[in-house]
Amino acid sequence: MKRRFIYIILTFSILILFVSTKYPNSSIQYVGALETNTKKLIKYGWDSPRPEYMQKHIKEMEEKPFDGIIFKLAQGNQVFKNEVYDAKIIDKEIEFLKTTDFKKFTDNFVMMWLTPDKGWDWFSDSDWEKAKQNIYLFTKVVKKAELEGIAFDAEPYIANTWRYSDFLNNQGKSYEDYYVQVRKRGAQFLSILQDEISDLKLFGLFYMSYVSDGFEVEDEDKLIELLSEHSYGLLPAFINGMLDVIKPSSVIIDGNENAYYFNSEKDFIESRELIKQKALSLIEPENRSKYNNQVSVGQAVFFDNSYGLLNPNELNHPSVRVSHSLSKNNKKKLLEHNMYHALSNSDKYVWLYDTKVNWWEDKVPKAAIKAIVSAKDKIMLGKDLGFSIKNAIDEAYKGCCLKNK
Repeated sequence: MKRRFIYIILTFSILILFVSTKYPNSSIQYVGALETNTKKLIKYGWDSPRPEYMQKHIKEMEEKPFDGIIFKLAQGNQVFKNEVYDAKIIDKEIEFLKTTDFKKFTDNFVMMWLTPDKGWDWFSDSDWEKAKQNIYLFTKVVKKAELEGIAFDAEPYIANTWRYSDFLNNQGKSYEDYYVQVRKRGAQFLSILQDEISDLKLFGLFYMSYVSDGFEVEDEDKLIELLSEHSYGLLPAFINGMLDVIKPSSVIIDGNENAYYFNSEKDFIESRELIKQKALSLIEPENRSKYNNQVSVGQAVFFDNSYGLLNPNELNHPSVRVSHSLSKNNKKKLLEHNMYHALSNSDKYVWLYDTKVNWWEDKVPKAAIKAIVSAKDKIMLGKDLGFSIKNAIDEAYKGCCLKNK
C-alpha cells in the first residue's frame, strides 16, 4: 500500500513537471484535462518571422502563449508566379528551420500564397509548370524541416483568379469551362503536395467559409449565375478538385477568416454550421463524404479588432466601431471572449492574427496576454467563460452604430 502511494505521488509530480515545462506562462494547476485537450493556438500576422529569425530567437518566442506559428520564407510566399524560386536559397531556409530548437511550438506551418502574378492563366500549361515547381519547393520545406503542414492563403492580392468576370474580355469561355479547368488545377495542386507529404495538413485561412452563405439554391442555372458573379465564385471548383484526389491521411482545415469581425458566441456557432453544413450545397455529391470526414473547422481571432485597436476611420465596419468604443476593461473581456468561443467552436486550430502589435519585440499589452492565457486555461480545464460581454456590446452598438446608419 505504501509503495502504491509513493508511485501515485511520483506520477502526479511528473505530470506537474510536464505541465510547467510545456506551458510555462500558463496559470494551469490542474493536469487532468491535458491528456484529452487537442485545441491549438497558432500565431500569424504582420510580425510573422522568417526562418533565420526563429533560429536565433526561438527560446524567447516560445515564452508566448502559442502552440505554433505560421511563418514566411524570406524569398517570398507566392506560388502562382511568372518565375520559379531559387532552390538554393530555399535550401538555406530549410537549414535554419532544421537547426531551430523547437520545443513548445509543435504545430508550425509555412505560409503559401496562391496569389497569381498579373496575367496568370488557369488554362496556360506554361504558367502551371512554373507554379508546379514553386509548389514543390514548399513541400520540400515542410518535409525536410518536419513542419506540421502548409498554411494556404487563397486571397487574390494582385489579380483575382477566382472571379469569373475578370476573364470575360480575353478568354471567351463560359463559367462552366472555367469550373472544369479550375477543378482540374485543384486536383493537380493537392496531388503535388501529397506526392511529397503523406499526411498533409493544409491549413487554409479560409475555404468554403467565404462562399457558403446564400448558395443553397436548387436551380442549377441560378446557382451558376450567382457563382459567376461572386468574387470567389471559382473557389468551390478548386476545392472540389482537391477533394477529388485527397488521400485518407490528409486534412484540409478551413480557418474561417470571416471570424475577424465576430463578437458573439452565436457568430462562432453559426460559422461552424456554415462550414460543415451549408457548404455542402457547393460540394459535388461524390465529394461530400470526403468533405465531412477530412475538412476540419478552424477559427480566427483578429487581435486588433477584438482588442479595439482599429480606428473606424481606417476600417468602417460595425464590429470595428463597436470594439473601438468599448472601455479598456471590456476590450480585454472581448478578446478573452472571442478567444474562448473560437477555441470552443474549432475542431483543433485557432489562429491569432494582428497588424498593430509585435509579439516578438514584446509590443503587446500585458492585459491582452492575460486574456488570451485565461481563455486557453478555461478551455483546457473544461471551465465556462464565466462572464458575458453581450450587454456591453449591445450598448456600444447603440452608441456608435445605430446613429451612424
